Amino acid sequence: MKIDKIINKYFYYVLVLCIIFQVVLPIVCVFYKNDSITPFLKAVRYFCYSFCLLKIIFEYKKVTLFEMLGFVLSIIIFLFSGDKSIVVIMILLVASKEIDFKRFFSLLFKCLIVIFILIIVLSLIKIVPDWTYTRGSNIRHSLGFIYPTDCFSLYLIIVLLYYYLVDKLKMMELFIIENINVFLYLYTDGRMSFLLINIIIIWLVITKNKKIASFLNTIISKKFLKTILCAFPIIMTVISFSLIYMYDNKNVIALRVNELFSDRILYSSRAVSNYDLTFFGQEAEWYGWGGYGYLISKDGFEYNFVDNSYVRILIDYGIVPTMIIIISYGLLIKKFIAKTDYKSVFVIIIVLFWSFMEPYIFSARNVFILFFVILLNSDSNINMRLFDFKSKRKVIRCVSNN
Repeated sequence: MKIDKIINKYFYYVLVLCIIFQVVLPIVCVFYKNDSITPFLKAVRYFCYSFCLLKIIFEYKKVTLFEMLGFVLSIIIFLFSGDKSIVVIMILLVASKEIDFKRFFSLLFKCLIVIFILIIVLSLIKIVPDWTYTRGSNIRHSLGFIYPTDCFSLYLIIVLLYYYLVDKLKMMELFIIENINVFLYLYTDGRMSFLLINIIIIWLVITKNKKIASFLNTIISKKFLKTILCAFPIIMTVISFSLIYMYDNKNVIALRVNELFSDRILYSSRAVSNYDLTFFGQEAEWYGWGGYGYLISKDGFEYNFVDNSYVRILIDYGIVPTMIIIISYGLLIKKFIAKTDYKSVFVIIIVLFWSFMEPYIFSARNVFILFFVILLNSDSNINMRLFDFKSKRKVIRCVSNN
C-alpha cells in the first residue's frame, strides 16, 4: 500500500488524537507538568503533527495561494510572539481540507465522552487528584482537571458536539444533559458554561415545536437578521473593548459586568494598558490559577490571565491576524446561512459568546476551529492552486482564443 493511501486511511484517527492532545491532556492534572510523562506525550504529539504535515506534502498540488499565505502569516506570528499553536492550527486546517465533519465529530465525540466520564469518576473515587479552589466562601472542585472551568469547558464542547451530530434530541436526553450540567455547576461553580448549556437546552426545547422552528428559520432568512448574525463577531469585539473603555472610566455598568464575570474586564484592561498593540503579535506571559499551588510555584507570582478571546488574540497575534480571524468568523456564518445550516450557525454563535469568557476563539482547544476549512475550500478567485501552472496557462489560452 502506498504511503499516501496509508495516511488517508488513518488520518481521521490521527486528527482525533491531535485534538485530544490539544483539548484534554493539557488540562488533566495527572498529565500537567508531569516530568516523567511529558517527553513521551510531546513525542506522540509531534508525531501527529508530522503525520498531518506529510498529508499536506503528498497532496502539495492541492495547496492554494490562500493557504500558503496562511502558513506565512502563522510563521510571522510565531517569530513575533513565540506562539507555536497558530502554526499547528494552520497545519491541522490545511490537512483537514476534505474532512467529513459528521464522521470526524462523531469519532471525536465518542472519545471525549469516554475520557471525560473516566476522569471525573476517577476523581470522585480519589484515584485522580481533585484540586480545589475557593471563590469567596465557595469551594470549587476541579474533578481531575487543573481548574474547575476546564472541566466545564470540556463538557460544553461535548454538548455542542452532541447537538451538532444528533438531528432531534429527545426530552430524556435533554433531561440527562441538564442533570449533568447542574451536577458540574454544584461542584465547580462554573457559571458561563452552565449558562450556555442552559441556553442550548432552552433553544432545543423551543425548536421542538415545528411551527416555532419554521418561524425562526423564516426570521433568520430575513436580510436584516442575516446581516446582524454575520456581523456578530465584530459586535462581540466592539462590546469587549467598549467595556474596557467604560471600566477605565469607572462606568457603573462596566464595574457591575466586571464583578459578574470575576474580574475579567479588570485583567483585560490591565493587559491593554501593559502591552502595546502590534501588527503581528508579541510575546506575552500569562499566569492563571490553574495548577498554581499544586504543581506550579513561582516567586512573585501575579495573576494576569486574560480570558477574553477578543482582547487576547489582539495582544498575542496582533491587529492584522485579529481582523482576519474576526472577518473569517463572519464569512463562516454567511456561508452556513446560505446553506440554511442554522445548526452550525448556532454552534458558532455559542462559541463566540463563550470566547468572551475563555481564550478559545482561535485555539486548537476549540474543536470547531475546523469549520475554517470551509473557507479554505472556497471557490474564490484568490484561492488558486499554486502548483498547477500548466493547467492555468491552458485555461488562459482557451479564453484568449475564444
